[in-house]
Amino acid sequence: MSKRLWINLLLVIALAALLVFIFFKPELAAPPAKKLFSVTPYDATAITIQRPEKATISLRKQQTRWMLEKPTQAAVNQDRIKHLLTILQEPIINSYPLDPQQLNTFGLNKESAIQLTINEETVLFGKTNAVTRNRYTLKNQQVHTIAEIIYGTLGSSLTNLLTHRLFINNNSISNIEAPALFDTEKVAEWGGLEAVNIADYVGDEIIIGEIKVTLTDNSTHTFNLFAHEPKLILGRGDINVKYTFIEQDTQSLLKTSEE
Repeated sequence: MSKRLWINLLLVIALAALLVFIFFKPELAAPPAKKLFSVTPYDATAITIQRPEKATISLRKQQTRWMLEKPTQAAVNQDRIKHLLTILQEPIINSYPLDPQQLNTFGLNKESAIQLTINEETVLFGKTNAVTRNRYTLKNQQVHTIAEIIYGTLGSSLTNLLTHRLFINNNSISNIEAPALFDTEKVAEWGGLEAVNIADYVGDEIIIGEIKVTLTDNSTHTFNLFAHEPKLILGRGDINVKYTFIEQDTQSLLKTSEE
């Protein structure tokens, strides 16, 4: 075989080897995306939400359950809190040094931004970019954009976070004081109450009575009675929330005609 043929054959072999290497070469792992928070969902134990002209919301994890601490103590919807904590996994898309003159443009001034603190880390949430729809955030003098879905939860009414159950379980009640038409001995029925709807006060509710419930931890919850027929409607004045229950639940709490 001539020298030229040997050279051509070697070139073909080399080219084939190069193609095989390129085709089967393992891709280099991309560096992990940076996130707004260093906290993980497992490590999160405290959440504070501060909104302009609204009461501060504080939540704390007690063992495995989240509870509302401010503006008052109440049970919350655990799935809603899990959704809120998805922000801990949200990657940063872009970052910029803070230009104080752009705070208003980005909606990141303290008068209009929503402030979220998880454990000890605080992030401000501002406007969205008109083109990309990514949201501007501010942390440690750095502006970051993220594509998140929790802003609606951060700015919504407190009722969005509350559970529809009045109490965590029906074994937590030790005493009930209520108008005479109610059977206060039906502790299990009272403890198992779950509202079909919860809403903010609208301001024109007429209070026709009051119900006081003492729990086994000696805490007392006072409910305003707005209606008892055909549906039971109770309100918590400390958080301006009212609960509406189905007629069947209402009837289960009333005294029977024989009593």
